[in-house]
Amino acid sequence: PVLIIAALLYYATYFNYGLDLDDEGFLTLNAASTLRGQWPMADFFSYEPISYLLLAAFFRVFGEGLLTERFLLGLLILANIALLHYCARRVLPTSWAWVPAAIYAFAPGPWYKVFFISLLLLGLAAFVRFTERPGLPAALCAGLAAGIALGCRIHAGALIVIVGCGFIAAHAWWEH
Repeated sequence: PVLIIAALLYYATYFNYGLDLDDEGFLTLNAASTLRGQWPMADFFSYEPISYLLLAAFFRVFGEGLLTERFLLGLLILANIALLHYCARRVLPTSWAWVPAAIYAFAPGPWYKVFFISLLLLGLAAFVRFTERPGLPAALCAGLAAGIALGCRIHAGALIVIVGCGFIAAHAWWEH
């Protein structure tokens, strides 16, 4: 919780830092187009379709604008921090599990790229959960996460399947 609060305060200073029209402007424009009935992949293409759909939903609830976009991206960064810490606690000693999340918290890269990271971390967390509680619900969750990533960005889905299967194999090896 301390790391997430510190990251939230840190990112609050970035809400009015200027505009990168090539990326952030494209994301915002196409989310607004989605809100007006256009469809990612059919009418335009650049980022993961889920990024436009999610941002369009946020626009509907909070209004269109860069502050709404940055609010969503900030929430995704905070979710990514929590997912990264969840996964790190499973493979690192407790005293070190906060380090990957802290590194990501204060150096996440371009904000408009967080959807890709979210897809990867969601898939990894689903596979981690599967190793902790194997069974049909956990397998369905892992498959759904991989399917969403695959449908949004083929290499994200492929990475999730490869890393997830590797994680499951390594977990089985560690347990024996």
